[in-house]
Amino acid sequence: MSTGQTPPELTIPIGMNLDEVKKDLAKLKELLAQAGQAGVAGFDDAKKSASGFLDVLGEFATHQGYQVVKDAAWAMAGAFDEAYQHIRGVAREFTQLQQAMTQVAALQGRSNSDKFTREQADLAVQASLKADEWTKFQEQFQSYGGAFIEGPNAKLNGDDATKYQQYVAEFAKARGLNPSEAAQLAGGLLQFQEGPTDASTMIDRFGKVFKTLERAPTPVPQLLPQMTRVMAQGASPEEASRMLAIMSEAMPGEEETGVTNVLKAIRNARLGGRGAELGVTKGMTPMQQVQAAAAAIQERVAAGEDQDALMAEYFPDIREYRGMSGFLNRGLRGGGFERTGAYQAETPSDWVSTELDAWEASDGGRRARLQAEEQWRRIINGQGQAAGEEAMQRARNALLAEDRFGTAGPSDAIRGLLSPIAGSRDDQLVRERAIQDALAQAQAAGVDVSGFSAAERNGLLPGMGAGFGQSAYAGNEMLVKLLEEIRDNTARTGPGAGRPLNVQPPNPRTRP
Repeated sequence: MSTGQTPPELTIPIGMNLDEVKKDLAKLKELLAQAGQAGVAGFDDAKKSASGFLDVLGEFATHQGYQVVKDAAWAMAGAFDEAYQHIRGVAREFTQLQQAMTQVAALQGRSNSDKFTREQADLAVQASLKADEWTKFQEQFQSYGGAFIEGPNAKLNGDDATKYQQYVAEFAKARGLNPSEAAQLAGGLLQFQEGPTDASTMIDRFGKVFKTLERAPTPVPQLLPQMTRVMAQGASPEEASRMLAIMSEAMPGEEETGVTNVLKAIRNARLGGRGAELGVTKGMTPMQQVQAAAAAIQERVAAGEDQDALMAEYFPDIREYRGMSGFLNRGLRGGGFERTGAYQAETPSDWVSTELDAWEASDGGRRARLQAEEQWRRIINGQGQAAGEEAMQRARNALLAEDRFGTAGPSDAIRGLLSPIAGSRDDQLVRERAIQDALAQAQAAGVDVSGFSAAERNGLLPGMGAGFGQSAYAGNEMLVKLLEEIRDNTARTGPGAGRPLNVQPPNPRTRP
């Protein structure tokens, strides 16, 4: 096409039969009037809002008040859409949380049911934790200590095990740590605990160990994962924390390397028949061996022997040399052995509980609980809506199988007119199918559905299911109510069904 040349106009002929248009509009008005009567007893407000809108929409059908209708439609659509999006949002949050708890349920040997999800959410808010924080904590704790809170190897009973976990998780949060970072230590402490115990004992041990690590130069999150590896060398939790704290002054960032290599060198000397030369005797704990070796070297150096020669003889590897130098200089000569021992001896048994009480009373602690409560309330709201979201998903899958979204017909044009208040055509189709399926289930289960119109029970017109003309909000309420009545009528009181009550969150954790 040459420049400056005006292209010919493209004309698409459209035929319109005005008589047929008037009939369609009259039919639309009749259908909307029927749909305006839809609903369930107890949803009068939603019905009144929908009916009021339908009256105005009727004026549109007679070509009157177009601008008024448009303004009213968008205003009402916004209100309904906000409510509906909240409902869908909390339902999806509940479902996502449930999926995130799959591993936790498996580790606990529980069914990943709605009841289980709600139980875990309750435990979380008791500890001022959000449910996702509690989930991550559980994943770590169950991996390290789960085998010791159930079955023949159990060292804590159910209530004490729960209390112990809640204290540790909340304490970590109060200290600015991710609770999951403390879970490994909590599980490790229980793993190395001798025989049955109780929550008070375990919380006391955790407090003493944590305070020792907290006083070290290295940040606690870096020391926590090293604890169980040092404990695997035979050290008690108390000893492991003391040795890591001392080594953090000499080999920051390499604490575990320093500790384990020193223990390896001492073991080699003992196996080679030279343990007595380092003051090490049979039956000593790892910490006692380290202290004895440091004291023996110090004594021999004081008697005139060369320190470097001694170190090279018993700790020839550079990692062994650096580690033992750290224990000698920072542990023995720097007072680290006595200082870390004092941390644990002087830490009161109720230190963790006292610190938590102070944190909960603080501005930060109070706000953390409020944030945890907000998520908890969204979860229990989502629990009541999850069944409706599941029904919608089933309906969506069925429509996809039929390729319904890929086809269009006259009824879809009417749905297009309703989109400002009832949502997109696809959303309307899904909602209609879900309600129609629920009505069929209700009738099969013997539920009294007389509160629904004949049109709703049987489908309004071919291609239009129950719920046609309803706002997304009102349609969702109808669906959830139907599912509740099906459950109640068939005595299926499984967890997760039913609308949540306006309940208060569980009480905060109590002293063990």
